[in-house]
Amino acid sequence: MRRGLLPLLICVCGCVAQNSLTDRFEDNQLIALDFRNCAPDNGIQKLELVVPPGYDLKKVEEHGFCEYRFIYQDQSILYVTSNTFDGSKLNYENRLDSDIRTYSTMRSENDTIQNSGAINGLSWLEWINGSYVIGYTNNTDSLRFAKAIKSVKVKFQ
Repeated sequence: MRRGLLPLLICVCGCVAQNSLTDRFEDNQLIALDFRNCAPDNGIQKLELVVPPGYDLKKVEEHGFCEYRFIYQDQSILYVTSNTFDGSKLNYENRLDSDIRTYSTMRSENDTIQNSGAINGLSWLEWINGSYVIGYTNNTDSLRFAKAIKSVKVKFQ
């Protein structure tokens, strides 16, 4: 009787663990961002990503570039911008503290650059991935936006 109980117990515990992990990400949302009128030289039409719920979405346009900001109640911000030269102003001070002034224009669309750090327990990250930049600032959980960053799909014209 004990031999049959142990495999059953392992199976039930495994199923419960799997369901709780699935539930954690179930509320994430697939979002499509329109980049058609933003920095037309990079050719992005639309960018899709999966983001955690509970945000206010803000679009900022400056010098022909567009930036979408997912602002959360704890003041953490996930962003996507078409400005591959300067990244986001949200992480400007963080980059300066790391001695990064600007990103080189002498790189190809296939190059990626990733910078990150933490200040006073709040992490930041900026990742230039060819023709777009994704990042976050004021983040307390380094895994919170990992799925969003990995989920990006770009649709070109």
